[in-house]
Amino acid sequence: MTRTAVNRILTAIAVCASAAAFAAPALAAADMSLTRLDCGTPQAPIPVNQRFSDTYAYGDLKLQFVYSCYSASGKFV
Repeated sequence: MTRTAVNRILTAIAVCASAAAFAAPALAAADMSLTRLDCGTPQAPIPVNQRFSDTYAYGDLKLQFVYSCYSASGKFV
């Protein structure tokens, strides 16, 4: 196959994909909410440099992290 033939095929595929995307009916947004919960036990403060820095620019900074959970609720149509 020549480069021109491949370009034509790829262009045809792109046009068909675009047409299919615009032809699909628009769906209404679902009515929902997102709630954050504190899940996880408090841990001792951990050094930030060990896990979150590749340049070790935070010195001896230690922070206590809270592990969060998320709950989604709402009406899905």
